[in-house]
Amino acid sequence: MQAQTSTGELGRNLTLVTKVCGDPLRMQVLRVLRDHTFSVLELCRILSMRQPALSHHLKLLTRAGLTEARRQGSFIFHRRASEPLDPALTTLHQTLMSTIDRLPLPTMLESKIQEVLKERRQVLRRLHPEPELEAPGHHDFSGYKLYLQSVLELLENHHGAMNLALEIGPGNGRFLPALAKRFKEVVAVDVSMQMLDLARQYATSRQLQNIRFQQLDIHHPLPGPAVADCVVVNMVLHHVSSPGEALEHLARRLRPGGSLLLSELCPHPHAWTREICGDLWLGLDPDSLGRWAEAAALVEKGEGTYQELGAGLRYQARHFVKQEQS
Repeated sequence: MQAQTSTGELGRNLTLVTKVCGDPLRMQVLRVLRDHTFSVLELCRILSMRQPALSHHLKLLTRAGLTEARRQGSFIFHRRASEPLDPALTTLHQTLMSTIDRLPLPTMLESKIQEVLKERRQVLRRLHPEPELEAPGHHDFSGYKLYLQSVLELLENHHGAMNLALEIGPGNGRFLPALAKRFKEVVAVDVSMQMLDLARQYATSRQLQNIRFQQLDIHHPLPGPAVADCVVVNMVLHHVSSPGEALEHLARRLRPGGSLLLSELCPHPHAWTREICGDLWLGLDPDSLGRWAEAAALVEKGEGTYQELGAGLRYQARHFVKQEQS
């Protein structure tokens, strides 16, 4: 049970809230945050303010319990507080917020909010592009863009055995035809049965007969002996709490000389993807990936592919080979 606030403390909290909320600019910030969570830089764009000045106002709002600040990576995101600074101020808090919500939002501010949200949607499309269907000729993914095309090119450089391939996190299954065409057997692995069902539907629609689907969590060692000739990991590791450990688990499933092909985002500034996309990492540093791979007895083949996706996004496509046993 929460302790009651003393009369003196209640008075100080009441004074703080009313003083902070009485500023027109800070009321505007609270109005902008009615429906969304924004980073400091996004709020600077929306409000046409310099960061030091805005940060001062946000600090006051947070101290008064009117907003909440959450650090995600090197960025700080702000949203309206769901609970008041003091339980005794609950009615006042609710009344303030509901009154502010009735304030009209200037057209210019609404326009800038929509610009920020549009950029977010563009980033999402780059993170999760809707792939084109395979076109006839060349190979299954001749219509594919961005990172999947790069991984396909890496796959064509795999010259080891073609018996078994694993795809970790197959998503909607669009990469499975390329694997099914090249390997005798393919196992699609995902922790989410819903995602596996989506990939299975696509494989069924393409009449792919040599694919098995297995629900497993790569946070833990995958069962079975090291029999895979190729492991494909497309845009998965930034969802994993310990990418280095995951690479070790995957490397143990590879035969000596087998290939691990991966695509991954490089570090980027879009911290809101943690909340919207469930990302645990804001991209992975290429050098760190290289060190983790080396610790897992994986040697990089070639220099990899790096390409700008726009909106501050850059991806890497890498080919690692498991060292032969001495």
